[in-house]
Amino acid sequence: MAFQSKDGKSFGSKFVAKRRDTEHDKASQVMGATSPEPAMGAEKPAANEPEQKPQENPDQVVATHGPASTIHVAHDHKAGKHHVISTHPDGHVHESEFKSAKEAHDAASKLSGGDQPMSEQPEAAAAPESDGFAMPKLA
Repeated sequence: MAFQSKDGKSFGSKFVAKRRDTEHDKASQVMGATSPEPAMGAEKPAANEPEQKPQENPDQVVATHGPASTIHVAHDHKAGKHHVISTHPDGHVHESEFKSAKEAHDAASKLSGGDQPMSEQPEAAAAPESDGFAMPKLA
């Protein structure tokens, strides 16, 4: 038995025909909707440029949402962009971009709740284990 969609195309499944009808309806609504053109003096943002929003201070983010539970730092050295994404216990996700790797790592340190920059943190001493063997520092 063949099932026809609203535009007359036949399908072997009623569900597929129904899905085509709903997708076709959505597409016609989107194509039919026209957006008004901006006035002559109004500036349109470029399509390839993301909208710039002011960055929050990492200390303010920690004070509001608590220390980050996960932090991801991505570097694009050629473009000079260093991206920091932190997820906080209350579900807030904070994203920020920096011009240097040091600024990005310092911000990541602050977002984690630490107050020292990453390069200046003291190294932990190797503690002897229960058998008396002190594990050497591997890296």
